[in-house]
Amino acid sequence: MPTIKQVKAFKEVMGVKGGNISKAMSKAGYTKEVSKRTDKLTKTKGWNYLINKYLPEKDLTKAHRELMDAKRIEKTPFYYKLKDKEVQEIIEGEGFKFIGTKRFMTTAIVFFSVPDTFAKKNALDMAYKLRGLYAPEKHANINLNLNAEKREKSSKIIDDFLNDANS
Repeated sequence: MPTIKQVKAFKEVMGVKGGNISKAMSKAGYTKEVSKRTDKLTKTKGWNYLINKYLPEKDLTKAHRELMDAKRIEKTPFYYKLKDKEVQEIIEGEGFKFIGTKRFMTTAIVFFSVPDTFAKKNALDMAYKLRGLYAPEKHANINLNLNAEKREKSSKIIDDFLNDANS
């Protein structure tokens, strides 16, 4: 069974806008340090229980298929003397679905559907995040204890490097 913190984080992530797992962990009461390591949540039995209960594989697969196949309508002007059949051949030759043409005196606006790559990207991104498939962020903290002489020498080396980089 999931812990109270896991349930709170899950609800936060599944909110209206979809959420950032690290932020959801912080809001749920995880420490700042633990919140940086989302795998501390996403690799737990409690998280997997919630994922499998509220996002079962079959529903996820269906929703992702819909998002992966999502289309949006685009329009573009075409030379008005081209016939609809010619325009359709051009549009479909590029792999898009021709919808129709709105003609004006000196131009024609052609409507066609194209894959919604934004929806695809968001669908994949959310799935990878929720399943914990992204590699955790890596951080390095370095503490240097330098005596005054070494500190002065290090400062000079850094200053020289920065001066050379700006030249």
